[in-house]
Amino acid sequence: MALTGAILKFMERIQSEKNMSPAKQQVISLLDSLPDDCSLDDIQYHLYVLTKVKNSEERIKAGGSLSQEDVKQRLSKWLGR
Repeated sequence: MALTGAILKFMERIQSEKNMSPAKQQVISLLDSLPDDCSLDDIQYHLYVLTKVKNSEERIKAGGSLSQEDVKQRLSKWLGR
């Protein structure tokens, strides 16, 4: 749950910062949203998750998602149903 809160806070901060590069805005917002005692591993993990979410959102916008029916068909092959 802490990760979800950090992501939401991060996304809100991105919207409010206008004058710097988007990448720098994202990193600063992420750092501000994490606890003061976080480790470098924590920062790296959060950057990884946020990058994956952003990439997935872009892929969906470009039409790269599957319909529910397509997912059911693929899963039925794996599950033998």
